[in-house]
Amino acid sequence: MKQIKYIMLSFLLVTLISACEEDKVEFSSNSLFTALQAQKFDYTSKIGVGKIYQAQYSEDKKTINLDITYFPDETAPTYQDWQLQATVFHGAKVSPAIGGIKDLSEPIDFTITAPDGSTSQVTLITKIYEVPYGEIEHGFGRYNKLFEKTGDELGGWSTNAQTSMAVVGNDLIVNHYNNGAFLVYDKKTGLKIDKNVVMPTFGERLLAIANDDDDKMIAVSFGDASNKITPIRIYYWKNGIDQAPETFYELSTTIVNRTSSTAIGANIGVCGSMSGKAQIMLAMDGRGSAYNGVVRISVVNGAVSETECFEAPLGCVWSGLAVPASTTGKIPYFNVSGNQRGFIYVGKTGSYSFELAADKSNFLNKILASGAKYFEFNNAGYIAVSTVSWPGVVRLLIFNVDDPTLIPTPNTDVEKYAILNPLSESTINNLTYANDNGSGNVAVQIAEDGKTAYVYVLETNKGIMGYELTNIGSSSK
Repeated sequence: MKQIKYIMLSFLLVTLISACEEDKVEFSSNSLFTALQAQKFDYTSKIGVGKIYQAQYSEDKKTINLDITYFPDETAPTYQDWQLQATVFHGAKVSPAIGGIKDLSEPIDFTITAPDGSTSQVTLITKIYEVPYGEIEHGFGRYNKLFEKTGDELGGWSTNAQTSMAVVGNDLIVNHYNNGAFLVYDKKTGLKIDKNVVMPTFGERLLAIANDDDDKMIAVSFGDASNKITPIRIYYWKNGIDQAPETFYELSTTIVNRTSSTAIGANIGVCGSMSGKAQIMLAMDGRGSAYNGVVRISVVNGAVSETECFEAPLGCVWSGLAVPASTTGKIPYFNVSGNQRGFIYVGKTGSYSFELAADKSNFLNKILASGAKYFEFNNAGYIAVSTVSWPGVVRLLIFNVDDPTLIPTPNTDVEKYAILNPLSESTINNLTYANDNGSGNVAVQIAEDGKTAYVYVLETNKGIMGYELTNIGSSSK
């Protein structure tokens, strides 16, 4: 049975009021929880799993209320086996201890002692109740993990060969960068499908594939931008993956002012429809030295109208990424450099850098994988990105970028960070990390009715995680 998880619907609101402000409070802010949350403990994996619930102080600060909700089609959670996590001011102490597995069926009285010796008593009161659900007007609500499979479980994988994905109809398509046959899986189950993807006739290496907004697959050939003779080709499976693709565009690398080795086509960023209007971005790298060049290809009425080579904020040593977030122009876009651990949004009002430190964000502590995709769903704008660490953890992060000024927010700002990063999901099993080339990919498909988004993370040599986001959420606060 699939485990259904949810977006957090309420968050702990904490206001720190300085002595110089007009409104003063009688309690000491140094003897309060700055955050308190609960998650069901799983005895098999020995970690908290499922939705994280945020507790909220009452107005008089004497109680802290933890509301655990469930939907009509779910089994009601029990009060037993909860893991609490709390944040207090530096040097403060909590009694009884927060650690351990808790039974929340009865109120729990806590005493918080500040460093100056002042104390506060607060009672944690937990309520479990059913809430109605309905279609929300903005963003995604409920989400479901479709599958998590290793390369061996998926079938057909080869060492370093699977680097990117596309979603077309009911098919999840994975490339083979050494000119091998592409692999096709059921997008909801991850089961391998015996289906042939017709390949281009030139026989180039295809490291990067993607799908556009019309559910059509595109690919870019991999080459060296310092080679001014061989073009870089954009392929478009306009009539389906069972038909030969058309050569949508041949890019002359003469627009790239580089004479030293410069990889192009390791990744492709696409926003829009190849038969209408779209922006394509091909970030380049210096094959061992940082290079920040990006080729932008503008599509209008199904044909290339403009090409340019511009300099992005981040230089890439190996396999950088530029992700367009507009169908009509260069900005906004996202610039990702896994080697430099950089992730920047570039928009009309300026540039904003994401907080990447593992202790200040949900990013893992090794590298930012070469997987990112901008998408719009239910009147909200998102970027999905993958992050990894050793040994073998892969994590999907989805950021809401409706308000770019929130992008630099650290997770210590609990309320704002929850708005910025509403989804953070890791692999369940920490498998051996063997992705020596650091490649990875994120693919997104929006259902035709606009009520579901399918999001996938691929980590080369490791496997794929698949998620289903919906516009179903709580109809009451």
